[in-house]
Amino acid sequence: PMAGRWHCKPLVRAVLPIMGEKHFGGAVTIARHGKQALRAAVSFPGESSVTFFSHSGHETASWLPAGEARTHAPVMHLSFAEQLEHLLLSSADGAVAKLEMKTGAITAVRTAMEGHHHHPCRAVCHLSDGALARLAVKEGDAPEPMLFLG
Repeated sequence: PMAGRWHCKPLVRAVLPIMGEKHFGGAVTIARHGKQALRAAVSFPGESSVTFFSHSGHETASWLPAGEARTHAPVMHLSFAEQLEHLLLSSADGAVAKLEMKTGAITAVRTAMEGHHHHPCRAVCHLSDGALARLAVKEGDAPEPMLFLG
């Protein structure tokens, strides 16, 4: 941060190689690794895997494939956690699993949000105390965001 604000700038030619000409319907999360480098995790629509990409952070660099991990089911949302040591994988029903980046091991963290099948989960993240926050949206004529803690 500089003067209390994050300095943001676009990375020249740093387009993830995932879209082609159509709208991308999968899940993507990107996080900084060190001072410049970036890591990305991508879940392609309908696939039970996550693909990882790495970028050096230099303006002329490209995203490079860095690996892949199989998941138990298609993933709706992704979020890096614990300084890129884990990747949180969430499904539309709010179930959350944690993928350990070093080993690829996947463990269940939270089960589906019972009684909230009309509230699709849109995002998940770790809170500073280690608990989880899940953002869901109540469907209907007037969509309403709902936050589930714990």
